[in-house]
Amino acid sequence: MCMWTPLTAKVLGERVRARRLDLRLSRRALGERAGLSENQIYLIEAGRGSNVEPSGMSNPKASSIFAIAEALWMDPADLLIALTRPGGASMEQAFVAERTQEIESLREY
Repeated sequence: MCMWTPLTAKVLGERVRARRLDLRLSRRALGERAGLSENQIYLIEAGRGSNVEPSGMSNPKASSIFAIAEALWMDPADLLIALTRPGGASMEQAFVAERTQEIESLREY
């Protein structure tokens, strides 16, 4: 089961930004195509929520994800598939594994 966390919000944002840049679109142009504001696109790409989001992380509505995907000529599933890594490890599991390796390497000093 994939839970929505700050890490998954960040990964989704990175996927949106990468595809937007591949298509050479500005945030404003993507927002216009998706029916969202430039600021909404910025917040999603940054993995941040608006000031009213209690969690502080981006948590876009499904309709926003679908609109962004359509504007980027993608299937919404392709945006969300970025939330897992090859081999089935979730981004969260991979993040924990990477941080564990960093801690272990610091202990070696």
